[in-house]
Amino acid sequence: TPDKCSQTIDQIFSPPHTTLLADLSSHLDEMTANGTLLNYLNKWERAFYYADEICTEVNSGGFEHYLYYHGTHFVKACQVFAQIGAQQMLCIAERIKNKFPHGRIPKSEASIQNAMDRLEEKGIDFEEEDEIYYSSAEKELLDRLTAYVLENQKHFR
Repeated sequence: TPDKCSQTIDQIFSPPHTTLLADLSSHLDEMTANGTLLNYLNKWERAFYYADEICTEVNSGGFEHYLYYHGTHFVKACQVFAQIGAQQMLCIAERIKNKFPHGRIPKSEASIQNAMDRLEEKGIDFEEEDEIYYSSAEKELLDRLTAYVLENQKHFR
């Protein structure tokens, strides 16, 4: 619960906002037991969580890593990109989807992993998407996410 987290939401939103996204990310991880209890989050917190998860996971191992371990959240993350106006992320998402059979990410984790393995066997990777992300899309996403969080501050617990 929020009252058992290491920082209160008021502390997180206190200026300066230099660590706002990182602090909020940690806070929501604590609230959800590292993502295992996402239903506990309200729709604003969940939207932030899905976008932040991509940032964290892509920076850990690229889109391949994100998709392999968290690809079941991909569609929800794309909805957040549209909601917050992260246009470059929407373009990257389209490129990623088009690499999969029928232009869509499978629904189950096992099916995603199987599809990823088949793509790898065919020499299909996500390096170009990683480069686009690192070169400009990440900054756009973080800027749009910061604006979203500040505009909806009252909804975060």
